[in-house]
Amino acid sequence: MFRQDRTNPSTAVSNWKGRRDSKKGHPQTAVSTWLNAGLFGPGAASPYAGYGGPSYSSGVLTKWTFDPGVKSTLAVVNPSIGSTSHGCCNNQVAGYSMSGADWPGGYNRTRNTDKMAVPDETVSTLTNQCTVTRQWGFGYGDSGVAGYCGGGVPASGPYNTSIDKFTFASDTSAATVSGTIDAGRYIQMSMAQSGNIGYSTGGWNGVDAGSTVTKLAFSSGTTSTGTAVSTATYGGFGVANGQVAGYFGGGYNMGSAIDKYAFPSGSRSTLSATAMAGYSIGFSNTGIEGFLGGASGSYQYRLVYASDTTVQNTGATGDALYPTDGGHDGMGVWASTETDPN
Repeated sequence: MFRQDRTNPSTAVSNWKGRRDSKKGHPQTAVSTWLNAGLFGPGAASPYAGYGGPSYSSGVLTKWTFDPGVKSTLAVVNPSIGSTSHGCCNNQVAGYSMSGADWPGGYNRTRNTDKMAVPDETVSTLTNQCTVTRQWGFGYGDSGVAGYCGGGVPASGPYNTSIDKFTFASDTSAATVSGTIDAGRYIQMSMAQSGNIGYSTGGWNGVDAGSTVTKLAFSSGTTSTGTAVSTATYGGFGVANGQVAGYFGGGYNMGSAIDKYAFPSGSRSTLSATAMAGYSIGFSNTGIEGFLGGASGSYQYRLVYASDTTVQNTGATGDALYPTDGGHDGMGVWASTETDPN
């Protein structure tokens, strides 16, 4: 038995899971995190973060470390994707930037995926992982199991309605699931109730914005239609608070509004709190807050999950999560401080 009273002295017994046995109380966590109040006390700052970028003209990512909330930049060595990709995350393991335009230059669409291992931040390329080109598509992850990417602009022809799936364990080439989105669009928004359902909505088809919410059941690969967002939009953000709720906001037409989807019902409400309008991205520190960032010139917000309120940061920490040279939709990694992503 790996006893909690010996490895975490001077901590409250009420915090212990599995009574005295750390292994039973905290499965699938590193032994190194069990020591010196690591499971219960403040411990060291989290190494986990959200990443936005790169852009057409630079291989630089914008990084936001969740704890203590520090913004920085990170140069990526030889990325294959330069912009307009979409991301998913295998929580605390790796983030994926899928399809988009190639690097350098950003002129040619690609089926590649760039994978960033966390927390060491090394990047590798998975060649032609997507079944088709999906520039400006959407992505979400069933953490620990598989990543998904869908919609977007193909190499030629009409916009995609299909959805790709690839397993995290092998990073094997994706295969399409049986479900599809309601219509071919790009610059969609997405988030996921990890372990259960992926949500996507909005997007542009060259004529108008979308409002339909498509729900993908991870267990079957089938899709259904959920409650539409309050206003048809495109280019906004999506974040999810674990098994509690997901949020869509920003973009064009929806403005600064934020729609909340309660899990597991999928019922929608619109918050009184607001954030940025226009192109935006979001990362979730599950159980605590969502980090929301707009395109160049916008400030960064935090969506506090416990109160469903937003806080606009100011100064150096309030700059946009987007790269300063105006890049859009690059590496979309979100990783949280939680020990169990489900």
